[in-house]
Amino acid sequence: MNAILANPSLARLQRVGIPLGAVLLTLFFVAIGFPWDRVRDRVTASAGRLLGAEVRLASLGPSLSLFGPGVHVTGLDATLPSGRRVVLDDASVRPAWSTSWLRGRPALAVDLRGPQGRAAGTLTLGTEPGFDGELEDVDLAKLPLDSVLAGLALDGIASGEVDLERSARGPRGSFDLHAKGGSVALPGVPVALPFETLAARGSLTDAALAEGLAIELEGPMLTAAVSGRVGQAEPVLSAPLDLDVRVRVVDPSIRPMLAGTGLRFGPDGSAAMKLTGTAGRPLLR
Repeated sequence: MNAILANPSLARLQRVGIPLGAVLLTLFFVAIGFPWDRVRDRVTASAGRLLGAEVRLASLGPSLSLFGPGVHVTGLDATLPSGRRVVLDDASVRPAWSTSWLRGRPALAVDLRGPQGRAAGTLTLGTEPGFDGELEDVDLAKLPLDSVLAGLALDGIASGEVDLERSARGPRGSFDLHAKGGSVALPGVPVALPFETLAARGSLTDAALAEGLAIELEGPMLTAAVSGRVGQAEPVLSAPLDLDVRVRVVDPSIRPMLAGTGLRFGPDGSAAMKLTGTAGRPLLR
């Protein structure tokens, strides 16, 4: 025992470890005795007033991790004034280790799971809120893509990385997403086309809804590559398009279905066109 106490490293460990253990035990007993039900009711009421929405929470309680204490929520169900419903099965939130706090922008580490997939990363609050993190198992069928490009719809599960923030002029940042085993419905094409892989990446700027856009699709019927730019406009369906489209037909039986798009195929089944017009009225030439 004397030998242990004589060891400087172990002595320092004792001086640090015993107080730290006491703090953690105190936090634990405070957490289990805290009136979380009353806090849940107050949070629900405050969130409802702030959003002008009907908000329900199944439970709210403490969350402890190596990175600090936080809050764990289950069964969040909110109906917004627009009628849109937001559902989260499970959510963990804690203060994030971020330099944005020094700039007066609070940051939260979030891990959100719901019917539409999972989002985990850093949520920055303030006048220009943003999110930097990963998306997993996002259900593409539940995204309102038709409001971005008329006639566009996707089915499949996607994952990837996003770094986005909303400024006074709109969203900006970058995205890099990948999907497998789905289908895509395109303007002027009567049936949805299946794909094996779909990759999309680009940047959002004050001047463009998508800059440096690159989309690659591989499927049993066709392969396609889209690159270029989607300008900024309000509403979004008025955004100007400047996109290069390259398509190669794998299954010749679908050529009649693509006739209405204006694509002109060469002997090898490939076609190169320009997509212009606006998101609401796209034109191929």
